[in-house]
Amino acid sequence: MQFKFLFVSQMSSRLSSESRIYADKARDLNRQALIRKWAPVAIVLGVVFVFFWLKNKIW
Repeated sequence: MQFKFLFVSQMSSRLSSESRIYADKARDLNRQALIRKWAPVAIVLGVVFVFFWLKNKIW
């Protein structure tokens, strides 16, 4: 009885830690997908902003 309880307890803690690792990896993948999706837009807007800023600074 005691052995079975220990086994179930170990399995439960292992499942908990593995699900936490899975959640962290899923969060990282979502962040990477968001960066891949919006990075080109941010770069273009940044270049346009710098262009207009320089245009107003020079003229």
